[in-house]
Amino acid sequence: MIFGGRRWGASVFRSGFFLLGHSTGRDLPTRLIVAACILQVVHSSIGLSFFPLNALFTIICIRVVLDPLMRFALLSRVRLWILSIGMAVIAMPNNALMEYGTLSLITAMFGYFVRHRQAINDDKLLISFMLFALVIFVSYQQVNFGFTPAQLTFMALGTAAVRYTLLNFKSLGYPGLTARCPAALSAFIRLCGRRTLEIHVSHLVLFDALCVIFELPGMGLFQWRLGLPIPAF
Repeated sequence: MIFGGRRWGASVFRSGFFLLGHSTGRDLPTRLIVAACILQVVHSSIGLSFFPLNALFTIICIRVVLDPLMRFALLSRVRLWILSIGMAVIAMPNNALMEYGTLSLITAMFGYFVRHRQAINDDKLLISFMLFALVIFVSYQQVNFGFTPAQLTFMALGTAAVRYTLLNFKSLGYPGLTARCPAALSAFIRLCGRRTLEIHVSHLVLFDALCVIFELPGMGLFQWRLGLPIPAF
């Protein structure tokens, strides 16, 4: 939405699934499942096809499969690369069933590598996987959107810069900064941090409502469609 048709700019910042892999939390709160279902019903009821399932379902799947997948993959380097390449191969068709598909899982695996860097103790493997995840991501963006050479260069270099920064990502707390913030600002920051899910769902539902109100082409209340869309990462 922010970048409009300039997907080459928006693509740079599509590394959010890294945090799913970096986080140690794997719980499935009821509010996440409910939010995913609400969003899917709302999307489907205004003329968008039922598939792909929205990104919240992708998050749920990653939380369920990531740890056992990584334990299995890290038993050998050959197994890791066979699994990773396999996920890259099926990324495009898989994305027609679930937003971001296995491409998001590859990014989450990169986050897992960074989080468990000391335990894995193989920086060469970490950097190799970062480059693999980067190349796969950039390649699929180009195949899907057909960027011009200038757009592709911007997107590729920008994404590389983000991934390189994430290579040394560490979660930190700043209690001193919190104490110095005005009460209103501190409360606003806590609200945004603790209610990210609600904010995400609310703004998408609002956009859906505006699409119906302004009668955008192909949009209309209770125009159900099951058909699979063209994949869009």
